[in-house]
Amino acid sequence: MEFASWVGRMQAPEHYVMAIRSLQQCASTEVAKYFAFEADGSFTSDTVLIVASK
Repeated sequence: MEFASWVGRMQAPEHYVMAIRSLQQCASTEVAKYFAFEADGSFTSDTVLIVASK
């Protein structure tokens, strides 16, 4: 996820954006590696698509 566009879509107030960035920077090495945090705050996330049919 590109961080700036993500927080923009979520309409996150600036203090939330700052809190998210702080949490990213304080994350353990394992967490940072899993989410592949980038310098600008961008990250990866697991996704799943479930389609139900009759």
